[in-house]
Amino acid sequence: MTVVSEVSGTRALTYVQAGGLVLLSLAAAVTFQPYLSGSSVRLVAATLLVFLLPGYALQTVLFQSTGDESLSPRTRLAASIGTSPAIVALVALMINELTGRITFGRLLTALVLLTGALLGASLLQALGTGQRAPKPTADGGWTPKRRVTDRLPRPTLSTALNRDSRQQWALVGVVTILFIALLAAPAPEQTYTELSLLSETEQGRLTADDYPETLTPGTSATVVATVRNEEDTTQAYTLVVTREQANGAGVILGIEPIELADGETKRLRTTFVAPKTPGEVRFTYRLYRAEPMVSTDNFEELPSPYRETRLLVTVQSPANGDSQ
Repeated sequence: MTVVSEVSGTRALTYVQAGGLVLLSLAAAVTFQPYLSGSSVRLVAATLLVFLLPGYALQTVLFQSTGDESLSPRTRLAASIGTSPAIVALVALMINELTGRITFGRLLTALVLLTGALLGASLLQALGTGQRAPKPTADGGWTPKRRVTDRLPRPTLSTALNRDSRQQWALVGVVTILFIALLAAPAPEQTYTELSLLSETEQGRLTADDYPETLTPGTSATVVATVRNEEDTTQAYTLVVTREQANGAGVILGIEPIELADGETKRLRTTFVAPKTPGEVRFTYRLYRAEPMVSTDNFEELPSPYRETRLLVTVQSPANGDSQ
């Protein structure tokens, strides 16, 4: 009776360890997905990875679920919850020492690899225990424990693998495929829109310096606004150019609708005129991903832009000389 219970306990332990690998793969897959950011599903998966699975994997290697070293379910759960944060902190410390920077991706990858390695070692340990366990014979007796050489590959796999072991190895194969697919899957590309200002040299070359810094009242300057669409879809924009003076007065200088295909760039040559009052003036280029429905007299009602860039200019009368 004792031998029968030991065999059934070892078999149940193998299924539990394989289930732990499946749970780890699912939790890692959910946590790695940026599309689930802020969702309750990702919160549950992250909680499992931080407060349960690392400690559970460690104690399954140290303490078997059968035999004299078995722990009660309550003790096993408490050990898992108690040791998991310590393992996470230790992994974070090692990442910081090796790379000089702790990031979410690095920490999560290290936790998944460490937990998977521990669960894999525990599963192999359980499989080895099952191979060494005594088995009943036809005359009612029990076979002796297997030796190490008995575990070497046999020419005929059909005689070496029974129905239960095939199920176990099928679980291991599925977990391995999921784990490799998770690590090999490319990270989703980040979508964005780029807005920048360029100045034009006398030779007609665009550059990111030599912006106009000083103007006299009533004079104008020209800059090139560059908009690039990397949103993975055709996108309609509206570019609004405004002028704000030091006294708080603002005015809309121009509104330009833009439509760009994915990966397309458009350059707009814009000219702004300095006001007649000397002082600091800020020219702001506001980019919207939708029609803001503005006119030239409602500067205060402008919504927050999707992208924004600014150019500060000092307006001086000719008598003041060069720029300060």
